[in-house]
Amino acid sequence: MKRKLIKILTLCMVVCLSLCVFAACSCAKGEDENSINYSEGLDFVLNEEQSGYILTGVGICNDRKIVIPNEYNGKPVVAIGEKAFYQDSYIKVVEIPSTVTTIGTSAFAGCTSLKSITIGEGVTNIDRNAFGGCESLTKVNFTGIIDQWVQIEFNESYSNPLVYAKKLYMKNKLVTDVVLTTAKQIKTAVFLNCQSLRSILIPDSVLNVECAFGACESLIIYCEAKSKPAEWSDDWNLAFRYASARIYDGSCPVVWDCKNNDVANNGYIYTTINNIRYSLKDDIATIIKQSSDLIGNINISSNITYKNKSYCVSSIQSEAFYECEQLESIIIPSSIKSIGDYVFGGSNSLTIYCEAESKPDDWSYYWNYSSRPVVWGYKG
Repeated sequence: MKRKLIKILTLCMVVCLSLCVFAACSCAKGEDENSINYSEGLDFVLNEEQSGYILTGVGICNDRKIVIPNEYNGKPVVAIGEKAFYQDSYIKVVEIPSTVTTIGTSAFAGCTSLKSITIGEGVTNIDRNAFGGCESLTKVNFTGIIDQWVQIEFNESYSNPLVYAKKLYMKNKLVTDVVLTTAKQIKTAVFLNCQSLRSILIPDSVLNVECAFGACESLIIYCEAKSKPAEWSDDWNLAFRYASARIYDGSCPVVWDCKNNDVANNGYIYTTINNIRYSLKDDIATIIKQSSDLIGNINISSNITYKNKSYCVSSIQSEAFYECEQLESIIIPSSIKSIGDYVFGGSNSLTIYCEAESKPDDWSYYWNYSSRPVVWGYKG
């Protein structure tokens, strides 16, 4: 009887021990799944109000991916200080928490290896030259919503990392078509050089728009207002070419009264069909500047239909597919009578298939300046 009791007690102990181990493992697994590996060894200093901390430098941290904590010593991290990562050529990725409201002057200037930056939704001000010289940047990710982004105060051009990255992401989703809902203003340079941006709808509730769209060559602006409100800046839709040997100077087309009208202020209708963007006028369709997120294989149609009306696709605008890096092939029909300059620059994986037997006279001499391979007389 005694031996039997010992066996029972032993078995119970084994079961209990197993359950404890399982529970501990489960807890550990849960912690791993939900925890964030913040960077350690960064330098901080209390702000003047002693209400939060300012990150002042990399300290002894040797991470290539810098994940800034949202608090330090029990108080929130509220700012990235002036020259905090100045000329740090080692870091590649930075993630800024939502507690941060300000990124200081030259905070990341000269970070030549920086490829990706995540900006928390709490950021409202980015000081001068914050990202100057960050030429390796390819991705800017914002954790908030677009109505917050357009109200960030960028103090000058190099305050905005889009100058180099060219593509804006919201919660890791590429921003191409924007519909504002709650924003009351659009601040200066918020979309500077945002090549992925194709359209934006500005509702009547937006009271002021500053010069926000520099170098947004793919952009069509749709406004609920019937004409420019007096409070909007005179250069609000200027789309100058920024930091490039290729010169572009003009204004983004605007469709006023867009709820009741689809013709832009330049007389064209703009539409996207099968992911290709066109301008339409007088029964003619022109392939215009495309968003850089085009991928794969494209077969250009000879004719398209918009609102039950047929348009002949007869021309391709200069730089139409410029920097469409993920394009693999494109078929150009014989209906294309004219093509502008530098149409496929930066599309380095592209093969071009032309139904024409040779280059038509009205195609620019520089139409294929990047010398992508061409198959003439393509029959499909």
